[in-house]
Amino acid sequence: MNAEQALVTVTALHLGFQLTVSVVVYPALIAVTDREWPVAHAAHSRRIVTIVAPLYVALAGVGAWILVEGPVGPGTGVALAGTAVAVATT
Repeated sequence: MNAEQALVTVTALHLGFQLTVSVVVYPALIAVTDREWPVAHAAHSRRIVTIVAPLYVALAGVGAWILVEGPVGPGTGVALAGTAVAVATT
């Protein structure tokens, strides 16, 4: 597997993760009352870190691989920038 294939793979995993969170997790969190929110959010944060941490490490590793391998084409640059924005805003 080369760096670009790794980027497509890890980006697809990230997309699946983001879709699951957006479609399943966020609606479940919205459904809790203001009083239940702190406990529900804390539980969510503890559970999701086991998925988020390895995924973000993989994204960073593949991103670094792409940059070190260079040169970065326009499409790859857009993919890296999009991933960086998604990670930064999560």
